[in-house]
Amino acid sequence: MGAAGCKIVLAESFARIFFRNSVATGELYPCECVDRLSEILKTGDVVTVDLDAATVTVKSTGKTYKFKPLGDVRQ
Repeated sequence: MGAAGCKIVLAESFARIFFRNSVATGELYPCECVDRLSEILKTGDVVTVDLDAATVTVKSTGKTYKFKPLGDVRQ
């Protein structure tokens, strides 16, 4: 995914091996969502992710959703 230009993966949860590999390679930020974004976002929605605030903002609606902070993993 990193080779395809992906920087962040937003999901409800991650398998431990995927999470650790993402952190170890430094290619992706694995961000666990608090809300069920798969039921909120639609194909084509444009979002902005703020890693400092741990938020995802949908540009069309202006609504903001939280994800679990990355903590020490972010470095």
